[in-house]
Amino acid sequence: MLEIVIKRNDLQSHRVEAGVPQCSPVSPILYVIHTAGLIQWVVERAQAEGLSFIDNLRWGATKKDVNQVVEKLGACAAESIKWASRRDLRFATPTTEAAHLTGRSGHNTHLRPKHTAKIMVENGSVQFNNEVTQWLGV
Repeated sequence: MLEIVIKRNDLQSHRVEAGVPQCSPVSPILYVIHTAGLIQWVVERAQAEGLSFIDNLRWGATKKDVNQVVEKLGACAAESIKWASRRDLRFATPTTEAAHLTGRSGHNTHLRPKHTAKIMVENGSVQFNNEVTQWLGV
């Protein structure tokens, strides 16, 4: 909400739709400013791993069963949304994706895990993307 006061006179409040512009050089800076404290909030409440870079946020859960991973990531999504709503922010939840990374060797399609499990996010769900490739350099 935007509230303006001129010479001690309160003007009518207006809802402001704003966000972090995609592909802008200032996006990473604005994203960090808007989400400062989010990772710590979710890590403390959902006991998951958080990673933020550029203008993206990733939650990680290490479990022995995909259903436990789904439960943990659902908790991360719920806590993220709760944190954002307390600050009048919203995430673009329709763009949310999930990937299941395993220790299995090989990149053949038949070796990739197939999951029908869905992570509940707000009023919808997110399926695991079976075509995802993640490269991580350490």
